[in-house]
Amino acid sequence: MKAVFTVENIDCPNCAAKIERAIAALDEIESASLSYAQGLLHVTASDTDGLLEKIQAASDAVEEGVVFTERRKIHPHTHVQHHGHEVTCRMCENVHEQQEARPAAHPEHVHKFTAEHATLLIGGVIFLAGLGLHITKFQPELLSNLLLLAAYLVLGLQVLVSAGKNMRKGQIFDENFLMTIATAGALCIGCWEEAAGVMLFYRIGELFEHMAVERSRKSVMDAIDMRPETVQLCTADGGTESIPAEYVQPGDRILVRAGDRIPVDGIVLRGESSLDTAAMTGESVPVSIREGDAVMSGCINLSGVIELRAEASLAHSMVQRVLDSVENAAAGKPKLDRFITRFARIYTPIVVGAALLTAILPSLITGNWSYWIYAALNFLMISCPCALVLSVPLAFFSGIGAGSVKGVLFKDGLSLEALDTVKAVVMDKTGT
Repeated sequence: MKAVFTVENIDCPNCAAKIERAIAALDEIESASLSYAQGLLHVTASDTDGLLEKIQAASDAVEEGVVFTERRKIHPHTHVQHHGHEVTCRMCENVHEQQEARPAAHPEHVHKFTAEHATLLIGGVIFLAGLGLHITKFQPELLSNLLLLAAYLVLGLQVLVSAGKNMRKGQIFDENFLMTIATAGALCIGCWEEAAGVMLFYRIGELFEHMAVERSRKSVMDAIDMRPETVQLCTADGGTESIPAEYVQPGDRILVRAGDRIPVDGIVLRGESSLDTAAMTGESVPVSIREGDAVMSGCINLSGVIELRAEASLAHSMVQRVLDSVENAAAGKPKLDRFITRFARIYTPIVVGAALLTAILPSLITGNWSYWIYAALNFLMISCPCALVLSVPLAFFSGIGAGSVKGVLFKDGLSLEALDTVKAVVMDKTGT
């Protein structure tokens, strides 16, 4: 059985890879794919009873604070002749369901997001004050050092605590460990301003990374999500009423005006028009439709007003299947993605080993220990694996989304990756 869960409060792609391995090791799980770019967990399990609790426990053992919730499903309403009162009740129930389904940590997530920005702002102000005193050689020097140390603790406390927790769990080599060693080493050799500055820029980099991922995720999903928010439902008295698209059921009569997108798959009951089907079929020439013709959701009504009989609910219409296809395709990890994830597990130990060699071997030869230790700390600072692990899945996710916007649906990341080896392409012209 397959299940999809949303993921909140995940810090970095490297953490996502560690959590994915922990979930995949569960006895009930046959396969697991956690997409940091999408914020979704796709699993195939032999038994889904109590699966969410087990997934949450496995995640907490690796990284605390990450929250998993079941993907919200579309709830059909009870079909009655006059929808007004019933739809209103279902809308209220749906809001209540969404509030109940929303994880308890959601307000904490918003608070944490605000707190992170506040911490970054406060730490940045303290750092600039300390740096200003340091540059102007203000006396006593202890004051600037104390300000820089305070900025370091404000900005880096979360990193230091995470590194300590992960070390207790046996997960020593990660980005928190690298940042802790690099900045603590800078403090030990008296580079107070560099230790605080590195932590400040690391936190700013994390913020920009999260913003970039969220923006990419939103732009891709907005581009491929052609599901309408509301539809015009024809009532028994000959009028129409606007209802949420997810409440449309097979047999409902829907009015589609010129310029509207077809909300669900259906049959034309009345009217004639032409449809722009490019988003669904790639055909650039408008298609004429009349009474009795079948139409696909996602197409745009170009001219006349038509009345449809819904043949499927929104959850089973073409627009939802396209959206599901893109999400499932992004969840299918290509070989390069899997290689990068495996490589990241040995990457950090290699970096730490290389930094030790950089600090020790040249120092033994030249005797200039401070210079080479400083160089080794710089090497550690720039070697965090987050960007490495993030680059490949985000590129594939963006590529799959960009293809879907142009009418090309990739089955999975492997299909997109296979294009690298394609030598020739043979196509049949659409519509002949």
